[in-house]
Amino acid sequence: MVRRIVLIALVTVLLTAGCSPGDDTRNDAEGVDLRDVTLAAALTPFDSCDALLDHLRAEGLDRVGPYGLDGDGYYGVLGGDMAASEDSLATGGVVPETPPNAPVTTVPTSGTNTQEAFVDEPDGVKVADGRLYVVDDTTLRIIDVSGDEPVARGTLELPSWGQELLAVGDRVLAIGGPEEVYAIDDVAPSTWAPYGGGGSILTEIDVSDPDDPTVAHTLELDGGYLNARLVGETARVVVSAAHPAFPFVYPSDDSPQARAIAEAANRSVIEDATIDDWLPGATLDGDAVDAVDCATVQRPAEFSGFGFLSVLTVDMTQPLAVPPSTTVLADGQTVYASTDRLFVATTRPQEVIPQDDPGPLPTVPPVRSEDYETAVHQFDITGSGAATYVASGAVSGHLVDASSMSEQDGRLRMATTEGAPWESSERAASRVAVLETEGDALVEVGAVEGLGRTEQIYSVRFVGDTAYVVTFRQTDPLFVVDLSDPTAPSLQGELEIPGYSAYLHPLDDGHLLGIGQEADANGMITGLQASVFDVTDPAHPTRVDQVVLPGESSAAEWDRHAFLYWAPTDQAVLPVWTGSLVLSVGPDHVDEQGRIDVPSGQEVRRNVVVGDHLLTVGTDTLVTSDLATLAPIAELPL
Repeated sequence: MVRRIVLIALVTVLLTAGCSPGDDTRNDAEGVDLRDVTLAAALTPFDSCDALLDHLRAEGLDRVGPYGLDGDGYYGVLGGDMAASEDSLATGGVVPETPPNAPVTTVPTSGTNTQEAFVDEPDGVKVADGRLYVVDDTTLRIIDVSGDEPVARGTLELPSWGQELLAVGDRVLAIGGPEEVYAIDDVAPSTWAPYGGGGSILTEIDVSDPDDPTVAHTLELDGGYLNARLVGETARVVVSAAHPAFPFVYPSDDSPQARAIAEAANRSVIEDATIDDWLPGATLDGDAVDAVDCATVQRPAEFSGFGFLSVLTVDMTQPLAVPPSTTVLADGQTVYASTDRLFVATTRPQEVIPQDDPGPLPTVPPVRSEDYETAVHQFDITGSGAATYVASGAVSGHLVDASSMSEQDGRLRMATTEGAPWESSERAASRVAVLETEGDALVEVGAVEGLGRTEQIYSVRFVGDTAYVVTFRQTDPLFVVDLSDPTAPSLQGELEIPGYSAYLHPLDDGHLLGIGQEADANGMITGLQASVFDVTDPAHPTRVDQVVLPGESSAAEWDRHAFLYWAPTDQAVLPVWTGSLVLSVGPDHVDEQGRIDVPSGQEVRRNVVVGDHLLTVGTDTLVTSDLATLAPIAELPL
């Protein structure tokens, strides 16, 4: 289905062009003047809505100009006459065999491949209580997988698209966005998609009768959905709302007089804006509700943008209501969580080169590619109450995705690469830093520098006190970093081989499985590869076996949810172009066991183990195979 895109998508594409894909990364399109942004700052709360409005107004008046808020391109009226006149005025460890929220059944069942044990992650395919939930755009399908063969049960049309699911008991939470947004030629003269993202929709689904699932409640929010995590029965949903769509104007021509008129008009817009104009809105079952409580909003000591970053708390055992929220006046991109801490990070350039004239349409100023840093905000998510802000900090460089973060014993470990996210540089190098909480600040207490010079990080895996970091440009160094002493982390060993691993999965305490691409001596990729690494001697990591499939690729390279490792039978399953590839893996080998074919070359979305069956979820068909022999058992149209 072809979707129509709002003009603001152009800004997002430009900002994210060439970035390494990340399953938990959302790039912001707020576009404030980054020369004014200080990322490493602790937060202070507002004591009232009046105080929050005063802050927003003062910062807005400091930054508003003839083209709106400095550096953010044009966020004013589209259509008609826009010119101003004198009369007119945005699992750090091995995943357990019984994953969080797994089916309450004696039948062994795989769950979503998560980054951290006991921290579930939303996905388009979920298994719970002997049922398989599959969402595709706006349709939820329920399939009974408790018997010898899957049986189709009920379906439900949802009010949003791009869904991800969380499931607990008889409740499923679907998280997505509006089904349609304005196209450029559809925008009315006085409208603009608010908050730069089209909004987010949380849908509570009652599945107590699997033949007749129903929408229980729907919460619509201004602001884009970043990601969510589920610990026990409590979900944390992270939403980022850029500043609202103010009716800014721009100069009718390039003369100083026209610019002065436009700037005066835009200053009046900021001066006249109320707190309701600034705050993102929400509706619950169609009725307006307060999405952000001014008393929960906090801000960095230095200006960090006009966005509202909110962590919402949803009790999956209770009817969906207005969730308790904790809000930071900042933006967010990457979400990571352990069982008791949640972190939201934002990678942004530290410096921009000024532009004399940004023009009437959104533009992206040039940046100094060597000077990026990543800010991170920490929240306490222990218990089932609202998340609590703890601390903020920053490290130099940019993240590849959420796998670049890990929390252990109260410390945050972060792996970053210096330079711009979309290019290798002679000055680029990677580092692993350790941050500790000191008061309301995350302070870097130790780091390993200079990993993979001129190369980008392609994958990271934290296992206990060790970080495994893969960088790539022409060859694939696998670095082993000892983090047992947080104030003096050290590089223990390095293995340099062709190609790279884009995803690393622990097999046991001393072995990793890497999934990625093989490459020739010039760094040109040649096909999908799976490698087993022996890291029992951290100073001398070795590759003990490898399988290469020329010309192939897999979604598991950029989406960990597409990867399945079933420890009881030492099998790894990943989607490839012709279906699913099943590997037999162990500490000393990796072999191709066979393939699961899906009808008509459909895209394989996920693979799931239920008992002694392997379920392959295609776009239009669910294929059931014998887990041991891979022999086909049944096909169910979806």
